[in-house]
Amino acid sequence: VNTLLGMMLVVLPITALTAVAVFVGVLVLTRMVSAASMAAAWVLPFFVALQYSRSQGQYEDGWLLICALAVPVLVLFTHRENIQRIRAGQE
Repeated sequence: VNTLLGMMLVVLPITALTAVAVFVGVLVLTRMVSAASMAAAWVLPFFVALQYSRSQGQYEDGWLLICALAVPVLVLFTHRENIQRIRAGQE
């Protein structure tokens, strides 16, 4: 997740900072870094799509949007043990 954040800060800094704001909000509410990471990953494609629509074709091939859609899937996969602990109330 940190590597993703670093890449997003370079490519789309406003989008990355928006995802960080979601991360911080969820972290404050739940006190779980894993939940905050997953929430930020899930909102990232929406913010990228919003940025993409505002760029008026700057990213013509859509590769950034495709990558952003893969992020939540990858983050959920890597956090699958955390998800089990959250569901069991042990996180």
